[in-house]
Amino acid sequence: EKFAPLGTPDFVPYLSGINPDAIDVVVIGFFTRDARTIITQIHQLFGGKVRVTGNVGVIAGMTPKDLGPAAEGVWYVTQYPHVSDHVRPELKSVDKEYRRLVGIDAQGNGKDGSVSTASFCYAPWEHVHYIKHGIERSGWKSKKDNPGFIQALENFQAKASLDFPQGDKVMRAQDHQVQHDQYIERIEQGKIVVKDYYVVPLITMLLP
Repeated sequence: EKFAPLGTPDFVPYLSGINPDAIDVVVIGFFTRDARTIITQIHQLFGGKVRVTGNVGVIAGMTPKDLGPAAEGVWYVTQYPHVSDHVRPELKSVDKEYRRLVGIDAQGNGKDGSVSTASFCYAPWEHVHYIKHGIERSGWKSKKDNPGFIQALENFQAKASLDFPQGDKVMRAQDHQVQHDQYIERIEQGKIVVKDYYVVPLITMLLP
C-alpha cells in the first residue's frame, strides 16, 4: 500500500518497486488527470501484465479514448452508467427524462460536446430532492424544525423515480450514509462494458 498526493505528475517512483509477477491487480484511488497519469504509466511499465481497478474516478469526465491503449482491461465500480444503454431496464424511462433535464445525451455528453461526469452529477440532483422530501415529511418551516427534518430522512427509503434516477436507496439513520446499488464496468476494445451490477439488499443498507 502506497500513498501519493493529489496532483502527482509522475507515478513511476511509486510504481517502480512493483514486481508484476508477484501481484494480481493494482487498486487505485485517483480521479481524472491523476487517474489518467497512473493508468498510463502502469501500462508503460508493465504492459498488460498488471490489471487495474478502482472507483469510477478512473474514467470520470473522460472516455476510453482519452486513456489510449492503457484503458484496455481496466475495471471500476460506478454508481451511474455513462451511457444510457447501460442503465438497468427498469430505470431507463426516468434516466431518459433526467438526462434531458440536466442536458446530458444518451452517450453521456453535454450539449457542448464535453464529456459529463455522469457518475457524479446525479448526486446533487438527488440532494435537492432529499431536501424536498425532508421538508414535506417533516413540515419544516424554519431553523427550529431542523431536528425534525433530520429525523424525517433517517432510514428514508427513496424509490427509483425522477427524483432519484439512480435507483432505490436508503439513508441510514446511524451515520446518514446513503446506501445504493452499484455497477461493475470494464473497458473492452475501447468501449465501456457493464459486466454486472450489484443490488444492495434492504437489510444490508440498514446495517451499520
